[in-house]
This record gives sequence, structure tokens and C-alpha cells, in this order.
Amino acid sequence: MLTEKEQEFLARRAKFVKAWPVVGGTLVCLLMGLGIGLFLIRPLLANPFFVLSELKSQSIVASNLSLMAGLLPVVVLMCLVLTLIILIFAFVAFATEKRHMAVIQRLVDALGDVRSDGTGEGGDTQ
Repeated sequence: MLTEKEQEFLARRAKFVKAWPVVGGTLVCLLMGLGIGLFLIRPLLANPFFVLSELKSQSIVASNLSLMAGLLPVVVLMCLVLTLIILIFAFVAFATEKRHMAVIQRLVDALGDVRSDGTGEGGDTQ
């Protein structure tokens, strides 16, 4: 019913789906660890309340303040690039989903052909 290329595609996708819980969980833990670490160890980088209190007390060194102001556009641009990458991944995911739907539709059509031939009702036809 399926071509060899479609069978390889489904086998490769099954491997990705099977590996995702471990990979995704690891990435979430790493991201949370990075966020907590920055919040605790380098509060000027990740804790806006700390930065505001330091600004009010004027205890931020001028060189740090100018560095932070200079890096703000870089951070904004990196956020935009990250958003673009996420959108590209979404397009790839939907293209893969479209391919899955085509394979499923071929299987459904083939099953319908088997049923209409009277050779079986969805069971093993071999």
C-alpha cells in the first residue's frame, strides 16, 4: 500500500516522536536552570525588580549601565530572530503534518478500495 519512501518517512518520524519526551524534557530543564541561575547569580541580567531597585538607589556602575543600554538593541534583535526561527519551525511542522495527512489519506483510500472489492472489512487481506 505504501511506497518504500513513505515507509522510511514514517519510520523516521516514529523515531523523532519516540525521542521527543526525553529531548524536550531535557531542554525544558536546561532552560529553567538557566533562568533560575541567572535570576540568582546574575540578577542584573534577569531580575527586573533588582535592576529597578539598583537604579533607584543609583548603585549601578556607569560602565554597567552603558553596557546594558548598548546591549538592549542586540537583545531585541535576537528575540526577533528567535521568533523568526520558531515560525520557520512551525512551517516545517505543518509541511510534515501535510505529508502525514497524505499518507493517511492514501491508506484510507486503499482500505476503502479493499472494502468495496468485497475482499475484507478492514481485516488482513493477504
